[in-house]
Amino acid sequence: MEKPVVDDEPAAMDDQVEKPVVDDEPAAMDNEVEKPVEGDEPPVADDTHAKEGATKTTTDASGNTVYEYDTSGTTFPDDDAAALPDGDQMQVDAAFSIPTNIYHFWLKKMSSYDLADIADAAKTAEMTVEQYLAMYGTEKGCYHIMTAADGANLKDYQFADPTSNDDPEGNSRAFAGWYYTDDLGDEQKFVFDEFLYISEGTTVEVYAKWKKPEATKSVTLDGQTISFKVEGATTLNVETLDADTQDKLLNELVQKVDSEEYNTLYTFNISPKDEGGLELEQTSKVTISGLDLTSAADVKVFHQGADLEELKVNVTSDGDLTFTTNGFSPFAILVADLSKANDSDSSDADDRMAELANEDKAYTVYSDGSNIEMPLNGTYTITGKAYYPNFYTNYHTWTIESGDDVVSFTSEKNIQNPTIKGKSVGTAKLKHTYYIYYGNRKYDFDAQEFTINVTKFEDKYSGSAYIYFLKLPTGDPMNNDTGEWAPTANQSKLEAKISTAGATWTNGYTNDNSAIPNKNIVTGNGQILTNYITSWPDGSTGTTWTVKKDDLTTGGYFTSIWNEISKNYIESIKNDTGINDLTVGDITEIVLTPRKISRNNGGNQNYHIDCAISVVTKKAFTAKFMVKDPTKGEEKWSQVDSGNYKEGEAVIKTTAVEIGATKTVEGVRYKLKGWYTEDPLGDINVHGPLIEDNEWLKRGTNDYGYLTTSTDAVREDGTVYFYAVWEPETQKPIRTITKKVEGLFGDRSKQFRIVVTGPNDFRQEFTLAHGEPGTLNNLMVQVGDVITITEYDASDYDTTAQIYYPNTSNGLLRANGQEFTGENEKTTTITITDDMIDLDEINITVTNEKDAQVDNGVLLDTLPYILILVVVVGGGVLLFLRKRKNDDDE
Repeated sequence: MEKPVVDDEPAAMDDQVEKPVVDDEPAAMDNEVEKPVEGDEPPVADDTHAKEGATKTTTDASGNTVYEYDTSGTTFPDDDAAALPDGDQMQVDAAFSIPTNIYHFWLKKMSSYDLADIADAAKTAEMTVEQYLAMYGTEKGCYHIMTAADGANLKDYQFADPTSNDDPEGNSRAFAGWYYTDDLGDEQKFVFDEFLYISEGTTVEVYAKWKKPEATKSVTLDGQTISFKVEGATTLNVETLDADTQDKLLNELVQKVDSEEYNTLYTFNISPKDEGGLELEQTSKVTISGLDLTSAADVKVFHQGADLEELKVNVTSDGDLTFTTNGFSPFAILVADLSKANDSDSSDADDRMAELANEDKAYTVYSDGSNIEMPLNGTYTITGKAYYPNFYTNYHTWTIESGDDVVSFTSEKNIQNPTIKGKSVGTAKLKHTYYIYYGNRKYDFDAQEFTINVTKFEDKYSGSAYIYFLKLPTGDPMNNDTGEWAPTANQSKLEAKISTAGATWTNGYTNDNSAIPNKNIVTGNGQILTNYITSWPDGSTGTTWTVKKDDLTTGGYFTSIWNEISKNYIESIKNDTGINDLTVGDITEIVLTPRKISRNNGGNQNYHIDCAISVVTKKAFTAKFMVKDPTKGEEKWSQVDSGNYKEGEAVIKTTAVEIGATKTVEGVRYKLKGWYTEDPLGDINVHGPLIEDNEWLKRGTNDYGYLTTSTDAVREDGTVYFYAVWEPETQKPIRTITKKVEGLFGDRSKQFRIVVTGPNDFRQEFTLAHGEPGTLNNLMVQVGDVITITEYDASDYDTTAQIYYPNTSNGLLRANGQEFTGENEKTTTITITDDMIDLDEINITVTNEKDAQVDNGVLLDTLPYILILVVVVGGGVLLFLRKRKNDDDE
């Protein structure tokens, strides 16, 4: 073929990159490595211009011409492209017709279809493939084109590797190397300093491989989110250590670390894998984020291989911890966390880890307690000590030694930091004990004792309070929605007088149920709200305030209140009863019933008296269902349902709550009882007698229900109230659990580990030998409660539990007691019954019995004995038959 004509310096088209000038000795491209000098002779350049698309022309050591291509910017003018011959072959002068190989370096592996498409596109453009790639290769993913004589040393033509910016997927992956497929179809790594055995005149498609992004693993340790990354790992797993590995690691750490300084421990196992899914074995850099470190001096890292090795660490400006390791066995990180430092003032407080490693030492840690001041009805979270929670599992028990009427637990109490509530003014004593297990031994620590002083909030205000009232008789007086109340805030003209000295203030609540401390005075907690109202706006006193339409004293107040509520009230009566002709002429009086005194209301009306209203008319009445909250300090009446009825209709029993339902409050189970009528004397703060079931079956004009008339006392104020109360079920204490060992081979000196759990997160542990009782602290039970008893390391004993009647051997749990199930950890459950509650107190006995089996020298379950037995029986049968035959013959 005729060699294409190429001008020395063709002009670039307007929309193309100008073709670079090719001198006799061209300089290396930016992304190429210039061919080094072979020996003392510089490379020889030919006067012939480079082939179209080539960016470098040199000769190899044998004098062969070598062309190299780069796709980073070489283009061809249209007239040059038009002058190219058909096909994709390049013509070389006869003097240079040396067999050459062409190498295409792709940023990703190209399929045969991709390569065919490029060849077709080149043919259409009347270019060779190399010319086409020199012009359009970048957008096709071609990184470099290299032409070299067959057998040339490819190291001479090595160029710069792609960077993460060249990742064809745009994920900034790291370049992993060049690869190609050999003549046998196998993938091979392309190495520039190795001889490549390929056929002469071959075009080799070389493609880049990219590393998968390094994996990051996040875990939560001690409440902190900590992230791990291992250099070269594409998958990563971080796990906690098993108990045996943890113990082995801790035993070695106590010899190397001052635990009072490095007082926070994290242990884990890191398992990284490479892109091929194999365990990472090379030396790798580990980065851990989330520890918020400031200095390498504050942290130590240990690697448990054949020996425990301390690793050199670094802390970055971002607080990340880095270290290099050659193995991925268990790791321990110890941090000097000043917030957890031992604040004991004891001069002889030894290193706690070192104490634990030496089983012969005494264990005395934190015996001091604290005094706590807290408000009545308030809550307080107590901070208990723990023995290195990051090193060991701590078991906590809190008990109220005195003053269980003063405080109670409102959270789980077998935790390090429980929450208590002040129930009454006074002093309570709390005790906190905790222990750990190290190996198979239990280690108890000196208890903490807390003195809790519950004080009462005092507001000795005496002066004006402004009356606000619900817009509807059916409204809920505990509703905080200002739209339900009248008048508008700070606009009340109804000024009463109050004196709050000695009152108990309870929490108020926002619409999102957030508590407002010391907000309200309510009826409950042993107090009557109206005792703190000294006079109503007209100067009168009493538990309610009645304003009458035609009364000279209160008529003006009636008009003021009616104007506020009339529109809402008339519309409500119409919707509920169908009465559509109600007017003020049908109303005789309005009764205001105080439900709370509130403080800190803002504006110039700081104190309010918030009232429910009742409207007295012969045409209609209101019914309200009230339930008393059993929570100590919150014992107020809450409205659960309400409705308007017209004269002659029966009140339908509400389904908003279920009579007979139970719930547990502060460890006590209550049952809802009711419904009760109003107090016959008209006291709204107490209830009257129980309404019998048949009284709910009276026929009204609407349906069956509770029937009233306008002349009944309960209807005197226009509203009839129904009351239900939560009454506590009977509680009894379980006082003791006693160990009893029986049987010829029972070991009466052995200490048996027993754990008792019960309602309200009760948990207490004992170690008892024969005849020893353990006292259960504040385990109160009611009918239906379940007690679980677990015993350890008694698999060779038969174990039962029994509750005995006082001073008898008769038990309540079957004749022979209730059996335990399991082996090394065996359990039984006891459900509390009425018979148990009838006892003055409940005491449990756990009996372990061990008797030896009689050894008669014969194992009846062995095959030889069975065969012998068959022979003997068979022989006996034959003798019997033979004797009978002889008798017959005689």
